[in-house]
Amino acid sequence: MRSSRVCCFVGFLRAAVLAVAWMVPASAAITFDFSTGDGGFTSGGTPAWAYTTNWTLPGANSANATLTSPTMTASGGAVTLQFSHSRNMEGSFDGGVLEFSVGANPFLYIPNSQFTQNGYNGTSVDTGVNTALGTTGITPNSMFQGNLTNQISIAQLAANLNAGDLFRFRFHYASDPSVITSINTTWVITSATVDGVPEAVPEPATLPLILVGGIAIAALGRRRFHKLPVPPAHR
Repeated sequence: MRSSRVCCFVGFLRAAVLAVAWMVPASAAITFDFSTGDGGFTSGGTPAWAYTTNWTLPGANSANATLTSPTMTASGGAVTLQFSHSRNMEGSFDGGVLEFSVGANPFLYIPNSQFTQNGYNGTSVDTGVNTALGTTGITPNSMFQGNLTNQISIAQLAANLNAGDLFRFRFHYASDPSVITSINTTWVITSATVDGVPEAVPEPATLPLILVGGIAIAALGRRRFHKLPVPPAHR
């Protein structure tokens, strides 16, 4: 009888372990496909980013504009960003950078050393642009510049966040007072994928099903226990 109870307990224990393991979020990725929605991103500064089927920044003199992601939760460990973008920026003067913020802390500049694919390719000689982007004295390759279409860039936003840390990233563009008049579109972001966020956990309604599975395991074990042959008593 005691062994039967132990078997039932083991079954319930297995169910509990399974339920807990199911609820612990693993690291996953979230993709913002701007062809299907704005992703909850917000425009800041001037000129304003415009959303249609992507996020687009128009050309302007003395621009200082940001496009900020919604707040996300880290699963713990590294966080990386892959994004597809096109740009038409005046070389040696105007430029765009990537920035990152944890919690309520200020946004910090992501240096070129944290890019693993298609990082920054230029440097500005304009004091105002460098001040706005936080790139003063950084050479070479402190920002995106030039004319490129559908480039995929990858950067590590953070090397080791704690599980549950809240974070955001943003695209930040600045220009000098005399932008080329033919530049109507400066920066276009078509998609972004963030790796290092939790996987979805099951809804609470699914947890009883996990426990039912444990009960079934316990019942099966108990049934097998009763079917074991009883050895003859020693005389």
